[in-house]
Amino acid sequence: SGENVIYMQQRMACEEAGYETGTTDKIIEVDINGVKGLMYDDSLHWETEDAIYSITSMNEGVTREEMIKIAQSIK
Repeated sequence: SGENVIYMQQRMACEEAGYETGTTDKIIEVDINGVKGLMYDDSLHWETEDAIYSITSMNEGVTREEMIKIAQSIK
């Protein structure tokens, strides 16, 4: 349809909300407002004191650079 689609998730930062995942891609560390973010397989994940965030591109239309800008806009 030509639309760029992302999926975003925000969870409470507690042990019960944690999870593990795997990847077939290289893990890249990025800075998200002073905290470490991890990018792989068209996904970006980072954690603050209050929340765990993830953004996933659902198609080829959203670049990694755009996902980083979206993440940095979240305060």
